[in-house]
Amino acid sequence: MLKKMMPRKTAVISSFLVLTGLAVWLLCGHISHRREAWDAGIYWRFGMPAMMLAGAAAGFLAPRRSWRWGLLVTAPQPLALFIQNPTGSMLPLGLVVFLFLSLPCVLAALLGSYLRKLASKDKSAG
Repeated sequence: MLKKMMPRKTAVISSFLVLTGLAVWLLCGHISHRREAWDAGIYWRFGMPAMMLAGAAAGFLAPRRSWRWGLLVTAPQPLALFIQNPTGSMLPLGLVVFLFLSLPCVLAALLGSYLRKLASKDKSAG
């Protein structure tokens, strides 16, 4: 049995981010008729900003260890890619690319956390 259960807020945010990342990958691929969503312009114009916004919101709502939110929003995408193309010979390179793709989302989550701390300071000062 687990000693410590995941707090409900963390579970809700985690689930939201995983579903957001998965939806971005699948929708961008479907709309553009591409197997790999990152080959589509819509992924970069709308998908990536949507994931960054989700990461920033998560960082604002749960500022502790906010870097994890940026990783979590991109985490389901390599799995979706592998399910769509299980014989992908470029999987190791793809994992490295996904790691780099998570960096803007991590930065957005850190920004959200920072904004939350600024808002908390303003509240306590006023």
